[in-house]
Amino acid sequence: MLRKLKKDGLAWYEFSLFDRCPELAHGVFTRAGGVSGPEGQDLNLAFNELDPPENVMINLRRAEAALGLSPAAFARQTHGLNILVVRPGDGYRPAAPAEVRQDYDAVIAPEPGVSLLVKLADCQGIMLYDQTRRMLGLVHSGWRGSARNIIGAAAAKMKELGART
Repeated sequence: MLRKLKKDGLAWYEFSLFDRCPELAHGVFTRAGGVSGPEGQDLNLAFNELDPPENVMINLRRAEAALGLSPAAFARQTHGLNILVVRPGDGYRPAAPAEVRQDYDAVIAPEPGVSLLVKLADCQGIMLYDQTRRMLGLVHSGWRGSARNIIGAAAAKMKELGART
């Protein structure tokens, strides 16, 4: 079951399945509540040539603040099989387009203390969570990623990093 929440003009959904994991803040944001777009109201979270980086940074900080998260780790997604592993203290949190790591369609935090983000339009978003280890994986999967089994690759990587089977 989904719950719709609103705060400071932003709207997002949370999954009741994760109610049993109070340590896990999560949300699937709508486009509402940002500073991008022609009317200055879209919540664009992706650096691109159509939106000034300053707008994207404001939108990212708004989304993170709504969920009470630290700056999120994310990458440029390209429908491939590459997986980015982010640990606390590694210093990777992009703050400008040039800082975004390239070509990753899954991000994994093998330890607590790292916020993650994947961006979606018409693709699937998958959240994998091992509550015992508190290991989180987010996957971006379009038809190419699904055909190449990015979800299976992310689950295998999490298992390699110590997640339960």
